[in-house]
Amino acid sequence: MRLTLGHGLSLGILLLGLSCIAALFAAAEDGIAYFASPEILHVARFTMTQAVLSAGISVCGALIFSLSVCRLAHWRGFTHQVLPLLLHGSSLMIVLPTTVAAHGVLIVWGRGGILTPLREAFDIPMFGLSGILLGHVFLNLPLCFRIIIPGLLNLPDGLRRQALLLNFSPWQWWRILAYPAIKPMLLGAFSLVFLLCFTSFALVLMLGGGPAATTFEVAIYEAVRFELDFARAGVLSLLQLLLCGVFLLFVHQSVSWIGSSAIPRQFTHPARPMITALALGVFILILLLLLPPIGAILWQGLSPAFLDWLRQGIFYQSLGYSLGLAACSALGNIALTLTLITALQHNSRATLLISMTGNLFLFIPTIVFGTGIFLLIRHLDYSDFTAPMIVLLANILFTLPFSLRLLAPPLLQHARQYRRHYPSLGLFGLKRLWWGDWRAHRKEIRFAASLSAAFSLGDFGVIALFHHENFTTLPWLLYSVQGRYQADHAAALAVWLLLLVLGIFVFGTKTVYTPQQGR
Repeated sequence: MRLTLGHGLSLGILLLGLSCIAALFAAAEDGIAYFASPEILHVARFTMTQAVLSAGISVCGALIFSLSVCRLAHWRGFTHQVLPLLLHGSSLMIVLPTTVAAHGVLIVWGRGGILTPLREAFDIPMFGLSGILLGHVFLNLPLCFRIIIPGLLNLPDGLRRQALLLNFSPWQWWRILAYPAIKPMLLGAFSLVFLLCFTSFALVLMLGGGPAATTFEVAIYEAVRFELDFARAGVLSLLQLLLCGVFLLFVHQSVSWIGSSAIPRQFTHPARPMITALALGVFILILLLLLPPIGAILWQGLSPAFLDWLRQGIFYQSLGYSLGLAACSALGNIALTLTLITALQHNSRATLLISMTGNLFLFIPTIVFGTGIFLLIRHLDYSDFTAPMIVLLANILFTLPFSLRLLAPPLLQHARQYRRHYPSLGLFGLKRLWWGDWRAHRKEIRFAASLSAAFSLGDFGVIALFHHENFTTLPWLLYSVQGRYQADHAAALAVWLLLLVLGIFVFGTKTVYTPQQGR
């Protein structure tokens, strides 16, 4: 087996992950009694409950929304104008910073919000389980819609025509056509959202409201940052790792998460005006629940406080760190991804090693990784630059699974087709990367880089453990300002963060969704 730089990096990453887990085991040795404590059991029970409820409500809401969109898709203007906006908007929610989402939910549903009367009418408290569910559904319902809707819109033409000829009722259309087509996507959407909510940190920290609504991530953060109880942090981290591992083993390769994004030219249903009117009503209702948080952030944030931030030094310090981390994360992630893919191109037997490297950081949550790193270096002397380097490393590693899944299939296929021609053309090393991989797949590489940068810009996990007075980012600054009840300045800062993430994401999606041109 020919060893390359990619193999060495892959082994190094695996060693780092295992070292973090070993540090957690060492810390947990002093806290074995915590495993059976009522507090830990309460945290585990609440974490599971909120994750199951959040995933269930998000998937059910997205399914209802998708069915209404599918019913309305026979309108030509809807299919060619409204539907692309829905798909791009739902994709944007994937990279929306959780601190921005939580702040938008607080503006709309909190005291004096436009939807507060609706919440109070059902006697729903703003903080606690209900607030966490509101935030998670706002974030994850569009993601579930993005997963489910392709399966409904891209049913085979032959099946759709037969359903029209047989005059299927809505129930028959669902039972015979729709449900079998989207069943894997429903299971995949539930699994994905469950995992995201199970490892949720910033949103629970901002909307939890107290010890009664504490998840593993928040409990680990409090144990490390405030109580310095490393034994308790180790026990909580290992329990979360165990539950995440069991869940990932259960769903591994059993579901399909993302379907085709192609939009059909024509989609017709039997003429049933009452059902179409009901679908339109449901469509408008769900949009009225999802759009206000973003609109409220823009309405409240575009105030004199928006420009007032330009006169504050802490804003420029946070902006500099955020943009620097985002740019370095994107470059480092793409460099690491291409190096690992190159190792696969040279030796296909390294597939298992590279796959383990990519999947490792789906298994380890960000707070758990940060806790492991903290335990590894807590006895060492480190400078002010150590914390930014740790956050940068975490951002690169935790976006690695996404970039590998985006870039590995097209680049490996390209290598299989053209690698025999490269030696005769004198293309080796960086020349091959530039004239081969980059020229052929620059759109996909740019999209992966923008996705990594957007995730890094909104990251709140590892920075929460390692921030200090000389190192802060925009998401942490937003959390701090909101904690001081400066609503206008918090909303203005949320607008700055939203615009930055939106700009990066639009740059990436534009390179993917524009019509194909000659390369």
